This record gives sequence, C-alpha cells and structure tokens, in this order.
Amino acid sequence: MELFGHIAERFIIHFASATFLVLLAFMLLRSARRRYFLAGEWLPESWRSTLVLAALLIFAGSALREAYDVSVGGALAKSVSDYVSWSLGCGCAAWGLHRLVKEANS
Repeated sequence: MELFGHIAERFIIHFASATFLVLLAFMLLRSARRRYFLAGEWLPESWRSTLVLAALLIFAGSALREAYDVSVGGALAKSVSDYVSWSLGCGCAAWGLHRLVKEANS
C-alpha cells in the first residue's frame, strides 16, 4: 500500500511538472528563434510546431530518466506510472496551451 501511495504522489507531481516544463521549453524555444540567427534556421516557424517540439523534448528527457531508474533497481510499476504521467502531462499541456491561444485569438 505504501508503494501505491508513492506512485500516486509521483503521478500528480510529474503531471504538474510536465505542464510547467512544456511551457518553459516553449518560451525558451520561441525566444531562441527570435534572438539567435542560427536557431531560426532549425527551429520551427509555427508556434504550434514549436509547442509540439517542446512537449516531445520534455517527454524524451523524462523517459531517459525513468529508464535510468529501472536500470538501478527501481520498481517497474513506478516507472510505468511515471511514463504515463509524463506523457499525459506533456500531452495535456500542449493541448491546453493550444486551446488557450485559440480562445484568445477568437
């Protein structure tokens, strides 16, 4: 039962953290595109594409961390739950920010 409580707590933390980190990565990527000439060549021009890139980068970073946790003896159930929480958090953050901008422009 203690493991389940720990997994539930981590799920909520990762879900909320993913939202913040996707927004932060999005803002950093958009800022880099505006400020640095070379970054403008390889970063997407569309804000929607940048949002998807930010969500994918955050999920990829978290996936690497969870793989490391399993390799050093972490519980597999916790890591699977962490993958789900990070993917849901990144997906919901991207969808929510897309909807927020869409509502603001209409």
